[in-house]
Amino acid sequence: MFRKRGFFHAFGGETISEAEMDEKVKNIHFGIPYDLLDAGLSVKMFPCCYATHRFISGALEFKQEYNINLQDIKQIILTAPPGGLLPLVHNRPQTGLQAKFSAEYTVLASLHDGYIKLRSFEDQQVQRSEIQKLFSEVKVAEREGKTTDGQEIEDMPVELAIKLKDGQELKKKVFHAPGSKFKPMTGQERRDKWNDCLKHYVDGEGADDENEIAELSNTLYDDGQQIDGCMDVGTWLTAIQNIHLSKKALNLTPEQS
Repeated sequence: MFRKRGFFHAFGGETISEAEMDEKVKNIHFGIPYDLLDAGLSVKMFPCCYATHRFISGALEFKQEYNINLQDIKQIILTAPPGGLLPLVHNRPQTGLQAKFSAEYTVLASLHDGYIKLRSFEDQQVQRSEIQKLFSEVKVAEREGKTTDGQEIEDMPVELAIKLKDGQELKKKVFHAPGSKFKPMTGQERRDKWNDCLKHYVDGEGADDENEIAELSNTLYDDGQQIDGCMDVGTWLTAIQNIHLSKKALNLTPEQS
């Protein structure tokens, strides 16, 4: 539980050695404070490792501001706080699972597509030649220094620098990930994430009418917003499970409970 890459390392973002962890464990007081109350709740906006999210956010901002295309790029330099690259172990991913733990892929995919969704991590998306050939032009490094936990890492910004073939150099610091306590997701962003999840599921199951599925997905999201007042949660969950078969939305309102 407390060893290197154990529970505390995975969920606390610990970057210290096992010896330092042993010493720290002696002084742990569980629940003083509760991390959720102290640090707040972060909702993952993108379906990949949280350590990539600020890089993705910066890359998407670059895409929106400058409409960058991959063929315009000469070099990309990504800089993380000390310890910020610990889980990002794949520099040249070949599969979707590897790509979820790759700063290089998530930034290039953001610049190429203008989004990061579940489909971004399908193997064929990762293996696109226009992305694969640019991995060597993406340099990733940590700043000098030392951090002891995930909160310290989040308190420091990540940096993106893009050198374009026309001579322009673009730089950006990103302090907060979308969905964090300091940059919470908007209602539309939450809805978009919900719809992306259901669309990905439906695409895998095979559905006849995409427009009907999209309408039903939005209806089920709206129903979910009222779930506290709806006793028939099972019907709502069944409708989600069978969305690719459904022919009309189930309207679960407080009055039906």
